[in-house]
Amino acid sequence: MSDLSDRLSVDLQPAMTAFLQTIVAAQKQGLTRAALKQQRDMQLATLKRQRVILEQLALQGNEAALPAALEVLLQEWAVEQACEVLLIHPGGPITPADQDLRQRFWHWLERQRAGLVAELSVLLSRGHEERAQAEVRRNAHWEPFIRQFIRDQAAQQQFWQRAAYDGLQQQRQVQQESQAIAARWSAVALQGIQQAQASVSQAQQGAQQMYAFAGQVQSQAVDLLRVTHQCQQVEVGEAVWRLNRKRWCTRLGCACGMVLAIPLLLLLCYLILTHLY
Repeated sequence: MSDLSDRLSVDLQPAMTAFLQTIVAAQKQGLTRAALKQQRDMQLATLKRQRVILEQLALQGNEAALPAALEVLLQEWAVEQACEVLLIHPGGPITPADQDLRQRFWHWLERQRAGLVAELSVLLSRGHEERAQAEVRRNAHWEPFIRQFIRDQAAQQQFWQRAAYDGLQQQRQVQQESQAIAARWSAVALQGIQQAQASVSQAQQGAQQMYAFAGQVQSQAVDLLRVTHQCQQVEVGEAVWRLNRKRWCTRLGCACGMVLAIPLLLLLCYLILTHLY
């Protein structure tokens, strides 16, 4: 309690000042009893609202905002007490400098603050208990979900671990199969290279044989062309001789024909002339 009183320590002097200033202002303005009652009722309504706010802050555990709210509440309470004092002593002047009045009000103010601190202590404890109970209820409400969530997380983790292990096994199997396939392809490639080398050597031998055969064919073709050329020369010579012989025979026949035709023509002309004359 003393620890809370220290944490909620407020300055009481502003409340004392508000009490004295309210008395001075009311006497100076000459407020009637009805006006004082109206002001007191307004202050009571304000105090009621301030107490509700103060209680809500305490129940919420907002201890940092309590000193300021408590100080405002004490000032409003001081104004209400000033109205009560003026109503109790109607018509009689009240001196604000009266030490007895000051001491009595200061004593009331301290008791009021102590009472409010006690109430706030109870409200703080009750608010703490209510929040703790609400937390327990929330935990009890969420506990099945949390347990289910933990189980789901564990199952999911096991699933992913199993999936990762299966993935590693499959990856190893794929690597082994890839290595075996690569070894087989390497053997096939080596065999293919050896066969290609053998084919190349056979092709080289075949090419050499073809070159030799081509050389033989070329030499035979040259000999054949030479013989053909010689035969053609002989045939051409014979053809030229036969053509020349035929040409000379034709010329001789023509010459003989002309030699025989001239006397005949002369004879024919002579006969024609003799016949006419």
